[in-house]
Amino acid sequence: IPQLNYLEAIHALGEPTITDLAGRLNFSKASVTAGVQKLVELGYVHKTQSTADRRVYHVGLTASGAELAAAKTRALSAYEAFIKSALSEEESRQLQAILEKLVRHFGGGL
Repeated sequence: IPQLNYLEAIHALGEPTITDLAGRLNFSKASVTAGVQKLVELGYVHKTQSTADRRVYHVGLTASGAELAAAKTRALSAYEAFIKSALSEEESRQLQAILEKLVRHFGGGL
């Protein structure tokens, strides 16, 4: 699951630096560096050295990484449709309000 969150964040940010990614995920740079390295080894992410500052690396998705991120999005959309099909319109609104409250309370760290 954390690796899917990395892929989703990289996709959302485009070609972020490790620092950008750490800020988005609210993790330490050391933790993000280790997580990115694992994704590089798995073939889901590539690192590119910045031409402006050779100390900085940008992170991007490989074709496999982009497909995995897209698959997660499709699965979540299907799950959302499945849940909504079981609820009335009012129950759906209530569930959405509850989930939004939980996300605000936990700062998106669910």
